Amino acid sequence: MVVENKNRNTVIFYSCGVCNLNCRYCGINKNKSLAEIDKHLGESFEGDYYFNRVKEYFPRKDMLRSFETWGGEPFLKMERIYPLIHQLIEEYPYFDSGYSSTNFSYPSWNDKFFGLMD
Repeated sequence: MVVENKNRNTVIFYSCGVCNLNCRYCGINKNKSLAEIDKHLGESFEGDYYFNRVKEYFPRKDMLRSFETWGGEPFLKMERIYPLIHQLIEEYPYFDSGYSSTNFSYPSWNDKFFGLMD
């Protein structure tokens, strides 16, 4: 059972465990085992598991207002979460913000990501 929290209004997804960069300031360890972890993370987005969990945490349609994507580099594997985010926007009509920790290395996702709010 999930306890309702009136201050909770954001959902955060970690779509990717790897990154195409190696920035010195980044605290994410870039060891090779992350590729295996990333594979399992990808499998976790198959089906409706996350959609159903979000509906448990946000039972009313006015509760969920924003989403965030983090990684590694979320745009490396944006295809994993794009359908889910689209599904959530349809389910929760009061979205007013979205955030991604992207380095925009994959410009093909820019329009798709920003287009979600249309």
